[in-house]
Amino acid sequence: MKNRKVISTLGVAVLSASLAAPAFAANETSPGTPIQQTYSVSGFTDHAELGKKLEQIASDSQGKVKVEVAGYSNRHREIYKATVGTGDKVVFIQSEIHGNEKTGTDAILNILKFLGTNSPEAEKIRKEITLVALPKMNPEAAELNRRGNDMTWAEVVD
Repeated sequence: MKNRKVISTLGVAVLSASLAAPAFAANETSPGTPIQQTYSVSGFTDHAELGKKLEQIASDSQGKVKVEVAGYSNRHREIYKATVGTGDKVVFIQSEIHGNEKTGTDAILNILKFLGTNSPEAEKIRKEITLVALPKMNPEAAELNRRGNDMTWAEVVD
């Protein structure tokens, strides 16, 4: 029962964070099928902002949220990893494997911000789980706002 409440609370936090993420600008879409529509992504977190926001979250959390570089992308951009909590259950979340799927990154930032607070709910979740988050798995595609990365086929097969 206790575990269900923790998982339920985390689920509510994920849902709330995703709803709080920036919405597409309605006046910048054209009518037609999704292929014909153009969406503004200016309100979402880009790669340069991501590092700054993660640093701020880590600082504000006073050590509860730890941020490090897990690796580098094909074009030498940082792939960040954030860890929070001390629980035995490890929960792994990631976002922007496909660069045109923007909402998850901002949702993860909102979750990390919440879990880094001193609220009783955040403290309880941190004791139950260890959250490992990769908020932007494919920074090249994210910067290009497209599904795939920017590698040529020759680079892929080499």
